[in-house]
Amino acid sequence: MFICKHIKKIRKNNITEPQLTKQFFVTLRSNLQLSLKNKSDHPKEIVEKIDSILIKEDNTWADAYEIERLMINLYGSNQMEIELNRRLVEAERNLFPTEYDYYKKEILKLDYKKAEKSSALLNRLINDLQWRYTLTQLKREFSQLIRTRFSCCFILSTALFLLTFLAFLLPKGPYLPLLCSTAGLWGASFSMIIFTSNQLSNCGLEDLRLLKTMGYVLSRVTVGCGASLILYFFLKAGMLSGSMFPVMEAITPMPKSGYGSDLYLLVIWSFLAGFSEKFVPNLLTKTEKKAKLSS
Repeated sequence: MFICKHIKKIRKNNITEPQLTKQFFVTLRSNLQLSLKNKSDHPKEIVEKIDSILIKEDNTWADAYEIERLMINLYGSNQMEIELNRRLVEAERNLFPTEYDYYKKEILKLDYKKAEKSSALLNRLINDLQWRYTLTQLKREFSQLIRTRFSCCFILSTALFLLTFLAFLLPKGPYLPLLCSTAGLWGASFSMIIFTSNQLSNCGLEDLRLLKTMGYVLSRVTVGCGASLILYFFLKAGMLSGSMFPVMEAITPMPKSGYGSDLYLLVIWSFLAGFSEKFVPNLLTKTEKKAKLSS
């Protein structure tokens, strides 16, 4: 229940904390009053539109972005110059270098007496900054949702494996393939946790959109589970042997001589099969090549 509530909270469209939103609207109101004071010939319909947004009870960041765009029409030449140069500082931190260079060149050669060009440039700059902020926040929300789902999957798979492992130690424990598949499930979920720690920050928006879906989570753990079962049959057929591989005949529930290393080697290899997406496919490819050479 707690996990479901947490995921629903992440999915909300609030860009940030209410206190920050409130403070931002205080700044917008102050800027509006300053603009109206410095410029008497302001468009009446623009001011009315801004007032209609400001009187709303639950203002969002989308409302704030709209007000920012509308207020461009109220700026005098001095305010326009200040706003463009201030936004240029934001652009250096948030936009791509090529975008920042473009705006920097255009602002340096700008004649602020030409209000139409100044307004068009500021409008475009604010649009690009707002788009970047929205994308950044959306990526943060997706990343948080992915971490939550991957963590839940890892916790559930760990619990499932431990229950299966302990049950296997009982006189009437589950079949060995079930133990292998839960170990593979555990390995697959662990690989997703490692992915979120090392590579999630480098993913683009479309990659995050895919990773956050339950379809991806289910497909990944299903592949891990299937890979561990395939490895089990390889081991059972004696196609993998050596000191590092378990002797399958020695693994039975409640052996009289106690469990040796074979059971634990089987768990390790099953975990590895689920963890690595390439291990079992590479094993199958090598087996296929050997079969072609022997035929």
